Amino acid sequence: MWLLKKKDASVEIGNGEVTYKNDDLIESESDTSSGSSKKDKDKPKDTTPPQNYEITIDQSLIHMNNQLELSFKILNAELGSTYYYEIDDTDETTTKISGNGSSSLSTVAVTDVDVSSLIDDTLMLKVYLMDAKQNKGAVETETIEKDTTAPSGYTVGIDQEKNHQSK
Repeated sequence: MWLLKKKDASVEIGNGEVTYKNDDLIESESDTSSGSSKKDKDKPKDTTPPQNYEITIDQSLIHMNNQLELSFKILNAELGSTYYYEIDDTDETTTKISGNGSSSLSTVAVTDVDVSSLIDDTLMLKVYLMDAKQNKGAVETETIEKDTTAPSGYTVGIDQEKNHQSK
């Protein structure tokens, strides 16, 4: 498609070519086959999504004392890309935790994620990167157990007789 912004220009169309004459031309011609300007045609197109990145959760278990501060790392992140994450349990009634940010370093640390609203369960972290050209990378996943329930059903006894024996 041709888009020619002009100011009193003469335009002649013939055999797939457009000829125009005017010194007051505001915008130049477009390539009809791709719809892009000739300036864009010379630039290499980035169609490669972010790749070769991985994620790791820093904790080995989520418990009562760290459920407000889950943290994870994205390793080998494409610089300048945006990361998107979500953390969910298997209960459909709870709302998944989600967020995003930008990667200015190849290792991105995401900290202090509050997962207290999720139930005690296997939590699944999903992360993907999207570069500046909107190329979406693969979704990486990692799981971690959450157990915030205090132990119960046990008793403690003290044998007083052994404590009062003389030596």
